[in-house]
Amino acid sequence: MRARNCLRFYVSVAFECDNMEDAFETCHELSDIGRFDADLHQLCLRNFTRIMDVKILLHSLEFLLRFDAASTVRSLESVPIQVDPREIVKYLEPYRDEHIIYLQRMRPLQIAELDTKLAILYIEEISRLLLNEGNDNIQKIKQYRTSLRHLFFESHYMEKVKVAEKMKGSPAFAVETIILKGKDSASEECLETLLNEYREFDAAELYCFYMNAHNKRLFRILLKSYLKIVATQPEFKSRIVNMLQSMNEPGDELEIIAEFPDDWPLQTLSSFASKALSAYDYRLHCDKLRTAALSVALRHLTSELREGASTKVSIDDHTRCAVCGNLIGNEEVAVYPHSNTLAHRSCTNCSHLCPEMDTAG
Repeated sequence: MRARNCLRFYVSVAFECDNMEDAFETCHELSDIGRFDADLHQLCLRNFTRIMDVKILLHSLEFLLRFDAASTVRSLESVPIQVDPREIVKYLEPYRDEHIIYLQRMRPLQIAELDTKLAILYIEEISRLLLNEGNDNIQKIKQYRTSLRHLFFESHYMEKVKVAEKMKGSPAFAVETIILKGKDSASEECLETLLNEYREFDAAELYCFYMNAHNKRLFRILLKSYLKIVATQPEFKSRIVNMLQSMNEPGDELEIIAEFPDDWPLQTLSSFASKALSAYDYRLHCDKLRTAALSVALRHLTSELREGASTKVSIDDHTRCAVCGNLIGNEEVAVYPHSNTLAHRSCTNCSHLCPEMDTAG
């Protein structure tokens, strides 16, 4: 006990003296011989934010994760130094849950290697959980599937070939395979497959949500399908209303409203109708601005043309060409509009720049 207290005291003093290397190295040695405890672990994590050396941090990760992976990964959020996340994930391989959590946090970085690894981890975890579909597992499978589908749409650099290969041949990932194939094309065929062959309405809505900006027809296809279904399954009405509220800029709001049966209560469409009216007003305002800008530009152009057409020049026996220097004589002449400089028309074929102002004629 006395020896343990002495070591803890030594570690505390080392931290207080900013001797991070000795403090963490001592803790590492204690961990290797089974004398590292929760108090020392917390002491290390409290000082994690003071580490200014990447090597010390990475060297410490191994034994800190081994003791308590969850709290150690949380502590990584507050590390002040820049550490390549690809180095950190090497230490997270044995801890799948924490590995996934860390990769999820790294998604905004859009690193191909990390996004690909996260997708593969989702696939592996879903496959593992499907072997024992208890109540807890069903919820987790659904959570992982949803995250995987969002990742497909949101990652710009994920290695699709590797991910597709991981799902290849597994009926459990048929829907995800369709989404992955269709994400680059905003394919109507992909949407119809999700709706008609797999009856995967959540996946269809997600596909529409992300792809509608690339193909405005997708929303109409989905809506028409839902309106057919709702005739026999009234519970779909709430799904339709929720979908209308979640969609942004469907593009043809008035036509969409016209699709609804006359017996639908107006209050169910009020939110979408309000959004549609705002979008319509905005587009109308943009059209007016565009028209006004074109009108001003046209007036300026007309004014310039009139000024050019009314230009008067005086030619006498002594007038010379500004390009070749010879007398104008009886030859056809050209006038550079911004300088009223005269030149033989044949001379302007050699140069389109005014010899006096160096601007185009």
